[in-house]
Amino acid sequence: CKYFFISCDDTKLLNFTLISGAQLSAHFSNDLIGLFFTYPRDPRETNAAIVIHHLIFLSCGIIGSVFYLTPFTYAWLNLCEISTIPLNIRWFAINTGNGNSCIYWFASYSFVLCFVIFRIIMYGIGLFDIYLKYEEIQQHAQALSKHTMKINCTVVVLILVSIGWILQLYWFVTGILPLLFRKGGKKKQKKEQ
Repeated sequence: CKYFFISCDDTKLLNFTLISGAQLSAHFSNDLIGLFFTYPRDPRETNAAIVIHHLIFLSCGIIGSVFYLTPFTYAWLNLCEISTIPLNIRWFAINTGNGNSCIYWFASYSFVLCFVIFRIIMYGIGLFDIYLKYEEIQQHAQALSKHTMKINCTVVVLILVSIGWILQLYWFVTGILPLLFRKGGKKKQKKEQ
């Protein structure tokens, strides 16, 4: 029932998956709109990795909601977004001229802590659990040969989620660790002459 919903009569789990997948999709759709159209950003900040991240999890949310797939996965994917709260507080501190304030530093360190706990450790534990249960998942998949669309979509979700975790590790090494050691001043705009 954690990975497939064939012969699953747990209505709470079915509802959780639908709501979680829809919530995940709504969050990433809203954030993508913000990235492209709303927030005043330097184009370098809206890079391909951020767009790929959003598209991966938007796809997972849509596929999971439509086909009622992988409810366990949505639990930890939604928890990953807890780190967005201190990230937004940090962004607000920078954009209000408080890039070296206590609020900025508290938000920065809270963001890193939440990122490590939820996006690296919990996410990794979730993937490791799937790896440990892979044989069981395969047995269910073989028993459900007439439900090939659900099986294919589950495989797609699990591949996308694995790619997403690799992206989290990449961000941690290239962006999060260096973040700890710089001030949060606003970036200066280059004036065109």
